[in-house]
Amino acid sequence: MTEPVQALERRISELRAGVRDTVMARGLRRELRQAEQDWEDALTRVQQAGRGDREQPAEPAGSAAGARVPLLPLRNRCTRR
Repeated sequence: MTEPVQALERRISELRAGVRDTVMARGLRRELRQAEQDWEDALTRVQQAGRGDREQPAEPAGSAAGARVPLLPLRNRCTRR
């Protein structure tokens, strides 16, 4: 009789850990999205500062006016050796 109870206790413990991991993963995904957005914003500011803000950034071809098109992250633009 104690074996099924112990198995259920282990299962409950595993499920609780899974729930904690899921909740944590949601928060981490949210933080990751924010960090990626901050990265894109920082790159935009650097690029605009490099142009000296003499000109407005050109809208990408085919984009709707005012629609935000994410920049390709710098880490993806670097050539790999």
